[in-house]
Order: sequence, then C-alpha cells, then structure tokens
Amino acid sequence: MKTKSREMNFLYIPGAIFFVLSLTIFCAASAYDWDIQVFLAQAIQYKAAKAWVLFMDMWGVFQFLPVLILFLGVIWETSFVYFQKYWKKDFFRNNEWVVNLYYLAAFTLYVATTFIWLDDAINSDQGFGVGNDALIVDSNEYKIYAIILVKIFELIALIAITYYLRFKFSKREDIFVQEYWVDSLKGIFYISASYIIVILMKNSFGRPYYYSTIFNEILNTEVAAKGWTYNPDVLTWGGGQFGVDNVEYKNWWEPNDFLNNLENWFKGDVEKTQTNAWWNVDFPSGHTTSTFCVLTVMYLFINPNKERKLNKRKIAFIYIWIFVVLTSMKFALVVYRSHWWTDVEFSTFFGIFMFPFSSMVMNRMLRYFINHFKTKNKFEKVMGWAHISKRSFTIYTYNGLYHLKVGKYLYTKDPTEQINKVMKFYKINVMLKKDTLEQALGDHTN
Repeated sequence: MKTKSREMNFLYIPGAIFFVLSLTIFCAASAYDWDIQVFLAQAIQYKAAKAWVLFMDMWGVFQFLPVLILFLGVIWETSFVYFQKYWKKDFFRNNEWVVNLYYLAAFTLYVATTFIWLDDAINSDQGFGVGNDALIVDSNEYKIYAIILVKIFELIALIAITYYLRFKFSKREDIFVQEYWVDSLKGIFYISASYIIVILMKNSFGRPYYYSTIFNEILNTEVAAKGWTYNPDVLTWGGGQFGVDNVEYKNWWEPNDFLNNLENWFKGDVEKTQTNAWWNVDFPSGHTTSTFCVLTVMYLFINPNKERKLNKRKIAFIYIWIFVVLTSMKFALVVYRSHWWTDVEFSTFFGIFMFPFSSMVMNRMLRYFINHFKTKNKFEKVMGWAHISKRSFTIYTYNGLYHLKVGKYLYTKDPTEQINKVMKFYKINVMLKKDTLEQALGDHTN
C-alpha cells in the first residue's frame, strides 16, 4: 500500500503543483495579455516560426484522433470477444472477419480527412486569394507540408494501434476482469465533455484573435509588402463597414456582444458578414485541450488497483508530453496570433482538472450500470467494502482479483446508515467482513 502511494506521488504531487502554477499564471496573464501577445507574436516574421506554428496547428487538429480510435477499438474488440464467448447465436464465432470492419472504417476516415484537409489547404481562399495563408501572410505551402507530415505520424499511430488491438489485445485473457473498456469510456468521456465545454465557452465569449485586433496594421504592412488584395466578402478578418479596421480587443472575461451573436451559433457563413470577429471564438484553446486529450491514453496503462503500475517509461511519456509537446503547443498558438496566453493557460488547468473529474464521474456511473447488469442477469454476487476515514468513506467493489473504486463520500456523524444506502444503490449485496477483507485485499488497495 505504501509503495503504491509513493509511486503515484510522481503524478499526484506534480499534477497538483502544475495546476496551482497554471492557475496562478492565468490570473497574472489576465492583466498582461496584450503585452505578452505583442512580444511573442514578433516571431511570426521568421520562416522557421511559420513552419513550426503551422505544424503545431495541424498537430492540434489531429493528435487526439488515434487515441479516440484506440478507445473505440478496445470497446469493439471487448464486445467481439464477449459475443464470441457468451452469445447464444454462432454468427460472431463463424464470422470473425466482421471485427475487421472497424479498422476498415478507421482507415477510411483517415484517408477521407487527409484528402479533405489537403484539398481545403490547396484550394481555399482566406480573403487574400487561393494559395495564400492569411494568418502567417505567406504561401499556403507551409500548411500543406504540415498536414502531410502530421498525417504521416497519424498513419504510423493507426498502424501500430491496429496491430496491437488485433494481434495483442484481443488475445489477452484478462480483458473482462481488467475492464479495459471501462477505462476507454473514461477517456471518451474526458474527450467529449472537454470539447463540449470548450465549444460552449468559445461561442459564449466569441473572443477575437490578436490578428483581428491589429488587422489594419497587418493590411498596411505585411499584406501591402506581399502585394496581395484583400476581399472581405470571402472572409471578414477586420471590423468597420468594409472589414478593414481593427477589431476591438476583448479580455477573456468580456463576452463579445453575446446576445446579438446567439443567432450566429448555428450559421455556416458568419465569417463572411461578421465585423466584430466573433467567429474567431478564441477563448479557451481547443488545441491545448486536444493536447491533454492524448494523455487520456494513460487510463489504459495506469491503475494501481488493477496492478497497472506507474513505471519510469510511463512517467517519462507524461512528463515529455507536458513539458515538450504542451509547452510547444501553447507558445506556437500565441506566436501564430490565433490565441492569447490566457486562452492556452485556461485550457491547461482545465485539462488537469478534467482528469480526476472524469474518473470520479465515470467510476460512479459505470459501476452503477455494471453492478445493476450483473444483479439483473444473476451473473454473480456483487462484493464490496467501505474504507472509513475521519470525515469520509470510500466504497470499493471486489471482483475476485481487483478492488475497484466506486467513489468517495463525506459524512458528518455515524457513516453506517449512509454506507448502507450507497451499498444498496450500487447493488453491492455482499459486504466483505474484516477477516475476509484482509485476506482479499493483498496489495490491491491504494
């Protein structure tokens, strides 16, 4: 028990420090957002910076897709094994080729998104003519090469995931007892909930890009130097009657004409008519959130209660992703002039918060449905126990090998009645006694 607690401290303690640090930086940056942006955005004039920001921009678009395909693949493979073993009909036992349909769909999606994004990058007009990238005020070749490079990495990841799921994971004997599908649903919940919240906040605030707040200066300097012609009827980057003026700067806490822009939530061509850059929907950062979504893959590989220990390789992956990929993403987005520092910093502490929140919600929700399913179908008795501390108690279920956390609850006086209610709610009908519990626990608890 102590060993595992110390082991997980390599995540919990740095995670808590990182959360507090990110929140502190966010609060401080709220007063200096403009100054930070002016300083960092100067780097966009260099070719290397343009290549870097476009690569990170495309990386942020596609990076979580392989993880999502992995989670769905785990659920798909688990379901297929279940139907083969327990379904009364022989369809899945006699037609194993059906399982490959999922991977066919995944690679079809990959090919489709590759062609769609490349076609858009090559043929789209961002207001300055086909072949020109508005945000970097340069050729769209940077974006085309970035898409190709990111898509190569994505293809490698998809091939590795397909091989692992088909030839390794599907052959495991502990698929059901380890409940990998439960951990996959945690990851899917994290990704889905995070994006729903981010999209709602983006539309609610409608914060303009730094690019739009200095658009008139960009027209008179960078665009003029290129000899480009701006057509606001294609894409309106600026403000004023003709879409060439600077848009008003908005702090992150200032909604951009919220009531009048409610109707724009469901319009498809608002970027052609808007003159306050609401369509930039800058706050918070979806790309930063996407970077955290990749880390949800650790739900499958870290769980001390299921003997999935936190080792040096897993720690190294998490730390490298945070300090290299996340940091690069945040700076790139600000240099790109498509985000303010408060945008990316909010998404940072929000992303950290969503990990324990997603685990808490899904542990309770999924354990409820799993236990009710077992009880209804009379598969087995649901065993469980309660760990009581001074002001709270934690409920666990026991599947014969592992102790699975349901949730932690606060109490004021005697917790016995509340524990019984929680046990009943989760259909835990066999309460492990002290002597049985000590024998069963072994090294499986936190």
